[in-house]
Amino acid sequence: MPAVFKWQPVVIEPGEPRAQINLTHAAFRYPDPFDSDRNPTPACRDFVMQAVRDAARRDARKMWITWPDRSSTAFIGPDLTPTHQPSS
Repeated sequence: MPAVFKWQPVVIEPGEPRAQINLTHAAFRYPDPFDSDRNPTPACRDFVMQAVRDAARRDARKMWITWPDRSSTAFIGPDLTPTHQPSS
């Protein structure tokens, strides 16, 4: 990628499903968001991916998620289909 606009840490907390994503903040609430290793559960990951995809569409920006396991998900194509890149 030739340039990055901004890197920001993400906050994920237990609670009723909610996502707040803007240029300065990304926070998510999801019931039981973490597994026993404190990584997002598959259901929480799906929720986060949908919220980021919606934000990318709303803000007309390309977005990426870097997961705790160092894999990443990109939302860059014309239809913003998530593209997963496993960690190497």
